[in-house]
Amino acid sequence: MGSGLRRIPEHSGLARSALLARVGGVLPRAKVVHTLRPAEEWWESYSKTIAVILQEAGSGDSEREVRSIPEMAYAIIADQTFGGSCNDRSAAVDAFEKRTADVKSAIASDRLLLFEVRDGWEPLCEFLGVPVPSNPFPRSNDNSAFWEKFGQLG
Repeated sequence: MGSGLRRIPEHSGLARSALLARVGGVLPRAKVVHTLRPAEEWWESYSKTIAVILQEAGSGDSEREVRSIPEMAYAIIADQTFGGSCNDRSAAVDAFEKRTADVKSAIASDRLLLFEVRDGWEPLCEFLGVPVPSNPFPRSNDNSAFWEKFGQLG
Protein backbone atom coordinates (compact mmCIF):
# COMPACT_ATOMS: atom_id res chain seq x y z
CA MET A 1 0.00 0.00 0.00
CA GLY A 2 2.96 2.32 0.43
CA SER A 3 2.94 5.37 2.64
CA GLY A 4 -0.29 6.97 3.73
CA LEU A 5 -3.87 5.95 3.43
CA ARG A 6 -4.88 5.13 -0.15
CA ARG A 7 -8.47 4.01 0.27
CA ILE A 8 -11.02 4.12 3.04
CA PRO A 9 -12.99 0.88 3.18
CA GLU A 10 -16.63 1.02 2.20
CA HIS A 11 -19.00 1.44 5.10
CA SER A 12 -22.73 1.59 5.10
CA GLY A 13 -24.94 4.65 4.90
CA LEU A 14 -24.94 7.19 7.67
CA ALA A 15 -21.96 5.88 9.61
CA ARG A 16 -19.85 6.23 6.46
CA SER A 17 -21.03 9.83 6.02
CA ALA A 18 -19.92 10.79 9.52
CA LEU A 19 -16.53 9.13 8.94
CA LEU A 20 -16.01 10.90 5.62
CA ALA A 21 -16.84 14.30 7.07
CA ARG A 22 -14.10 13.76 9.68
CA VAL A 23 -11.63 12.39 7.13
CA GLY A 24 -12.04 15.50 5.00
CA GLY A 25 -10.20 17.54 7.61
CA VAL A 26 -7.52 14.95 8.32
CA LEU A 27 -6.72 14.16 4.67
CA PRO A 28 -7.22 17.50 2.93
CA ARG A 29 -6.36 16.20 -0.58
CA ALA A 30 -8.47 13.04 -0.39
CA LYS A 31 -11.32 12.66 -2.82
CA VAL A 32 -14.60 11.78 -1.17
CA VAL A 33 -17.48 9.88 -2.73
CA HIS A 34 -20.78 10.40 -0.91
CA THR A 35 -23.63 8.29 -2.18
CA LEU A 36 -27.04 9.83 -2.59
CA ARG A 37 -30.53 8.49 -2.93
CA PRO A 38 -33.96 9.94 -2.29
CA ALA A 39 -34.62 9.99 1.45
CA GLU A 40 -37.89 8.07 1.17
CA GLU A 41 -36.18 5.29 -0.83
CA TRP A 42 -33.50 5.16 1.82
CA TRP A 43 -36.12 4.87 4.60
CA GLU A 44 -37.92 2.04 2.82
CA SER A 45 -34.68 0.08 2.56
CA TYR A 46 -33.40 0.97 6.04
CA SER A 47 -36.67 0.11 7.77
CA LYS A 48 -36.68 -3.38 6.21
CA THR A 49 -33.02 -4.15 6.88
CA ILE A 50 -30.84 -2.26 9.35
CA ALA A 51 -33.75 -1.17 11.56
CA VAL A 52 -34.74 -4.82 11.98
CA ILE A 53 -31.25 -5.65 13.24
CA LEU A 54 -31.28 -2.64 15.56
CA GLN A 55 -34.57 -3.82 17.05
CA GLU A 56 -33.04 -7.26 17.60
CA ALA A 57 -30.07 -5.67 19.36
CA GLY A 58 -32.38 -4.00 21.82
CA SER A 59 -34.42 -7.12 22.53
CA GLY A 60 -31.76 -9.07 24.44
CA ASP A 61 -33.14 -12.33 23.01
CA SER A 62 -30.02 -13.46 21.12
CA GLU A 63 -26.85 -15.14 22.36
CA ARG A 64 -24.25 -12.62 23.58
CA GLU A 65 -21.92 -13.30 20.61
CA VAL A 66 -24.76 -12.75 18.16
CA ARG A 67 -25.81 -9.51 19.86
CA SER A 68 -22.38 -7.84 19.87
CA ILE A 69 -22.41 -6.57 16.28
CA PRO A 70 -26.03 -5.35 16.32
CA GLU A 71 -25.38 -3.69 19.67
CA MET A 72 -22.39 -1.85 18.21
CA ALA A 73 -24.53 -0.84 15.23
CA TYR A 74 -27.24 0.34 17.61
CA ALA A 75 -24.75 2.53 19.47
CA ILE A 76 -23.46 4.08 16.24
CA ILE A 77 -26.68 4.33 14.26
CA ALA A 78 -29.53 4.57 16.75
CA ASP A 79 -27.83 6.49 19.54
CA GLN A 80 -25.19 8.61 17.80
CA THR A 81 -26.93 9.24 14.49
CA PHE A 82 -30.63 9.23 15.38
CA GLY A 83 -30.42 10.23 19.04
CA GLY A 84 -32.09 6.97 20.05
CA SER A 85 -35.00 7.30 17.62
CA CYS A 86 -33.99 4.73 15.01
CA ASN A 87 -37.59 3.70 14.24
CA ASP A 88 -38.97 7.23 14.00
CA ARG A 89 -39.34 7.78 10.26
CA SER A 90 -39.30 11.58 10.46
CA ALA A 91 -36.25 11.73 12.76
CA ALA A 92 -34.38 9.14 10.67
CA VAL A 93 -35.07 10.93 7.38
CA ASP A 94 -34.03 14.25 8.95
CA ALA A 95 -30.76 12.65 10.15
CA PHE A 96 -30.20 11.11 6.70
CA GLU A 97 -30.61 14.50 5.00
CA LYS A 98 -28.49 16.24 7.65
CA ARG A 99 -25.60 13.83 7.00
CA THR A 100 -25.50 14.83 3.34
CA ALA A 101 -25.57 18.50 4.31
CA ASP A 102 -22.77 17.89 6.84
CA VAL A 103 -20.60 16.13 4.27
CA LYS A 104 -21.23 18.88 1.70
CA SER A 105 -20.19 21.54 4.19
CA ALA A 106 -17.13 19.60 5.42
CA ILE A 107 -15.63 18.64 2.03
CA ALA A 108 -14.54 21.09 -0.66
CA SER A 109 -16.70 20.71 -3.77
CA ASP A 110 -13.70 19.92 -6.00
CA ARG A 111 -12.92 16.92 -3.76
CA LEU A 112 -16.51 15.70 -3.37
CA LEU A 113 -18.59 13.55 -5.67
CA LEU A 114 -22.26 13.35 -4.76
CA PHE A 115 -22.82 10.00 -6.38
CA GLU A 116 -26.08 8.33 -7.31
CA VAL A 117 -25.27 4.63 -7.56
CA ARG A 118 -27.90 4.19 -10.28
CA ASP A 119 -25.64 6.34 -12.52
CA GLY A 120 -23.07 3.54 -12.67
CA TRP A 121 -19.37 3.71 -13.45
CA GLU A 122 -19.10 6.85 -15.60
CA PRO A 123 -19.40 9.70 -13.05
CA LEU A 124 -17.42 7.75 -10.48
CA CYS A 125 -14.54 6.95 -12.82
CA GLU A 126 -14.48 10.48 -14.24
CA PHE A 127 -14.23 11.92 -10.73
CA LEU A 128 -11.44 9.50 -9.78
CA GLY A 129 -9.61 9.96 -13.09
CA VAL A 130 -9.62 6.28 -13.98
CA PRO A 131 -10.95 4.40 -17.01
CA VAL A 132 -14.45 2.93 -16.94
CA PRO A 133 -14.22 -0.84 -16.35
CA SER A 134 -15.71 -3.19 -18.91
CA ASN A 135 -17.49 -5.25 -16.26
CA PRO A 136 -21.00 -4.24 -15.17
CA PHE A 137 -21.40 -1.89 -12.23
CA PRO A 138 -22.11 -3.96 -9.07
CA ARG A 139 -25.66 -3.67 -7.80
CA SER A 140 -25.90 -5.79 -4.68
CA ASN A 141 -27.30 -3.52 -2.00
CA ASP A 142 -30.95 -4.48 -2.15
CA ASN A 143 -33.05 -5.98 0.64
CA SER A 144 -32.66 -9.58 -0.54
CA ALA A 145 -28.86 -9.27 -0.82
CA PHE A 146 -28.77 -7.75 2.66
CA TRP A 147 -30.64 -10.70 4.17
CA GLU A 148 -28.52 -13.21 2.25
CA LYS A 149 -25.49 -11.71 3.99
CA PHE A 150 -26.99 -11.26 7.45
CA GLY A 151 -29.66 -13.96 7.59
CA GLN A 152 -33.20 -13.47 8.78
CA LEU A 153 -33.46 -12.54 12.42
CA GLY A 154 -36.44 -13.53 14.41
